[in-house]
Amino acid sequence: MLKRRFVFYVLLSVLPAGPALAATDFDPVSSGLRMLWGLLVVLGIMFAAYYLLRKRVTAFQQQGKGIITILETRHIHPKKSLMLIEVRGKEYLVGAGGDAITTIVPLQSGDSFSTILETTEEKMKS
Repeated sequence: MLKRRFVFYVLLSVLPAGPALAATDFDPVSSGLRMLWGLLVVLGIMFAAYYLLRKRVTAFQQQGKGIITILETRHIHPKKSLMLIEVRGKEYLVGAGGDAITTIVPLQSGDSFSTILETTEEKMKS
């Protein structure tokens, strides 16, 4: 019974009011239900738009299969990160900061971390 009365008030609050109401005819229940109904409609429209746009943007981003692939990203600091990227079959370790992107070292397929570390240390000493 309570559900039917609630549905009745919701439907009644959506219907046009006809002539303008006088200040003494103000009903807080129907006004609140109208406001709630309007909020639900707006939220529903926003949710539907988000759902449709999310699908289209994702499909659009995956269309162009380029030659650059980001294999992994590690965030070191809020504006600094390390990225492992692949370009035309070669892997590169890249440092990205707020102002610049720097190739730290090109990687070979059989390189171990210790070999890369030694090579980088030698480059920095010279």
